[in-house]
Amino acid sequence: MQHSKLKGSLQDLPTSAIMIGGLVITVGMVVLVLVGMNGSTTNYAANQIISKGVTAMGTYGDWFGTIVIVIIAVVILGLIGGFYLLKGGRGGRA
Repeated sequence: MQHSKLKGSLQDLPTSAIMIGGLVITVGMVVLVLVGMNGSTTNYAANQIISKGVTAMGTYGDWFGTIVIVIIAVVILGLIGGFYLLKGGRGGRA
């Protein structure tokens, strides 16, 4: 049985790293924009909403470590599964 591309292979690692990098940059830019808006807005209700947005983006940013760990686990499990399939499904026994 041949697979053209196994899920969780090492080929997915650069794509995952680029996606995480893009996500970090996007969240960082959103926080910068919200902080800039908070400093230039004099409306109290708008400042409260913007502050909640900054807090939400900070909370979202706290999940980056977990997301990276999950991606690495998927790649490792994909590699283990790929080795299993390459050995003919015998678990590496010849």
